[in-house]
Amino acid sequence: MRQWLSLLMLSQTVTLAMAGEQQSHHHDHHDAGAAAHSNPAHSSHNHAAHTHGIADLRVAMSEGVVEIEFESPAANLIGFEHPAQTPQEQQRVRAAEERLSDHDSLFQFKGTQCTLETMSLDLSHLAYSGEDHEDHPVSSEVHSNVMAHYAFTCDALEAIESISIELQTYFKQIETLKVMWVYDHHQGQINLTEKRHTLSLGR
Repeated sequence: MRQWLSLLMLSQTVTLAMAGEQQSHHHDHHDAGAAAHSNPAHSSHNHAAHTHGIADLRVAMSEGVVEIEFESPAANLIGFEHPAQTPQEQQRVRAAEERLSDHDSLFQFKGTQCTLETMSLDLSHLAYSGEDHEDHPVSSEVHSNVMAHYAFTCDALEAIESISIELQTYFKQIETLKVMWVYDHHQGQINLTEKRHTLSLGR
């Protein structure tokens, strides 16, 4: 299912950005290559640009299933991006993991009943490393993303009117949540903010 979501999102991205890519293909290719060498990922995912204050959400709906994939710089969620070094930092990691696991508070579906089937979340790269941080100073150049994946089954997918997305309610450092969604032959993009949390599905 996650491969299916990634393919749908890739298709949507290509469709929405094709004109811009045609005009700046060589420049973008050079920049992407440089970024790949100068900024190695500190998590297993590095799909979106790493910009503090901005996070990404991808929503794909098909055959009674809603898949949601969330990706954000760790700093938006816990205030830092290195492995936790102090009890306070360890608590921040645990709190973020607990909040991201509370899917009912993060996503509310209007129009039909949806039930969580699977969820995956990994903040292990931010867990306490066991090293003495005084002997091993934390680099300010560390960049780390957090990714969470949710899959819901819904009674009537076509009846979904909107999805209330409350990530910014709990993670105040997310200033803009960039949402991409796909449903059958419909697709769209929207930026959610502190005051605008609802994804309305114009179908």
